[in-house]
Amino acid sequence: MWSVLVTLAVALLAVDGQTAVSSGAGVVTGRIVDAATGEPIPGATVSLSPTSGGRSTSPSVPVALLRLLTNQTNVAGIFEIVNVPSGRWSVQVSKEGYIPLGPSSSLAVEVGGGTARIRDVQIDRGGAIVGRVLDARGGPITRVMVLAMQQLRNRDGSVRLTGGASGQTNDLGEFRVSGLGPGLYVVLAQPPPSFVNPFTGGSPTAAPASSVRTFYPGALDVAQASPVAVSRGLTTRGIEFSMLSVPSYQVFGVVVDNSGRPVGGAAVRLVQARPPLPATVYQGSPSALDGTFVIVNVPEGRYSAQAAIPLVTRNSNGGISASIRGERAGGPGSVEVVVRGANVEGLRLVATPP
Repeated sequence: MWSVLVTLAVALLAVDGQTAVSSGAGVVTGRIVDAATGEPIPGATVSLSPTSGGRSTSPSVPVALLRLLTNQTNVAGIFEIVNVPSGRWSVQVSKEGYIPLGPSSSLAVEVGGGTARIRDVQIDRGGAIVGRVLDARGGPITRVMVLAMQQLRNRDGSVRLTGGASGQTNDLGEFRVSGLGPGLYVVLAQPPPSFVNPFTGGSPTAAPASSVRTFYPGALDVAQASPVAVSRGLTTRGIEFSMLSVPSYQVFGVVVDNSGRPVGGAAVRLVQARPPLPATVYQGSPSALDGTFVIVNVPEGRYSAQAAIPLVTRNSNGGISASIRGERAGGPGSVEVVVRGANVEGLRLVATPP
């Protein structure tokens, strides 16, 4: 769907081989430099998003067009974004290893036709966290996502998690999370999501225990996590911890349509949402012809169960792909499921159409 929207946007902008500029549209250009050295930064991604304030109101543009309002800096650190509608825009900058400049920054530019040149944009090289993730026997765990979330204190003294960055463990269990601003971070390892082919299935084998989200230095709850200090431009090393395993269970049920008839081939999943942490998703094989399904290796907890019919599309090369709507807990057609000390049976889900 997004590809169609972008194609339409490009088609509307292209006229007689030239790029059509809407009334009042202009060009935004500038240079991205290292805050410490002043050296230009090549390969940084610069994008624009609407903002309010200034002499003009926030521009109203299609999402597809917003995706075109981006550019990468050249070897001299210079970027140029064309066909920018008139209005006030916020400038975002990202580059691996640097602290991102996001929408909340005060850097904005007014566009009213012609070329809008902004002053040199300075971004700071961020700090990094380096370590290893191991299993219970001390062996490395590969392809695990490691997330570092900044720990901030509210005015009332409570603590909240926000922002941060992520990395993935290699074959030695090693990870590196970079581009972090100075401060305290909670580090967690997230088990890889269970992948199930929407056509053939291939659910993992049921096991009595499974790895779960683990906070450094080895805790199940964020309240027991030990914060890791990060300094600007420096690397914090030695963050090594083992992922924890807990008893796991199976969830059995049936998928039906709005008339109560069994639905085969539906994608079924359990979603556990704990904002601002990433959602944990457990997926089963597609439902059988009689609508029955099973999801294995589910730890204790409270989940939102969802069933959806995959949307199958064919691309221009003849290939087939399938997509499934959303993983948002509590979404349309979801059912709350509580797993506590035993398998869950008799779950009944109504399939969401594609």
